[in-house]
Amino acid sequence: MTVWSWDGLESGTATSSPQEAKRRASEVQQGELDDMLGDRSVPVVEKLVLEGRPSEQLCTAALDAELLVLGSHGHGVVHDVLVGSTSQHVIRHTSCPVVILPDPRHAKRELKRHHSKHRASPPQGIGPMF
Repeated sequence: MTVWSWDGLESGTATSSPQEAKRRASEVQQGELDDMLGDRSVPVVEKLVLEGRPSEQLCTAALDAELLVLGSHGHGVVHDVLVGSTSQHVIRHTSCPVVILPDPRHAKRELKRHHSKHRASPPQGIGPMF
């Protein structure tokens, strides 16, 4: 599911009309699916491109779902506080389980940071062993 909106040129969007915004959302969705699936043979994938607020559309879609899987954009804490988090809204307002998948680019960066942090300093409370 890809949710789009168009509030006009004053919103800073790169599209010039609602029709263009919807077309662009479809293109982005297809590009993401192509990147994710590649040449794999997969079952039929239902693609939805809906207008509205992502959090509301996702909550509506979850009404008859057994599980809702969301991708994280990887925004930082400041962005989530100022703008609000779709994931946080969905987690609070759906009746089915929700899984949030991290952005792979951010997950790799965090994993590298974690490994370098733990290699740089020995664990606290453990002295030399004889």
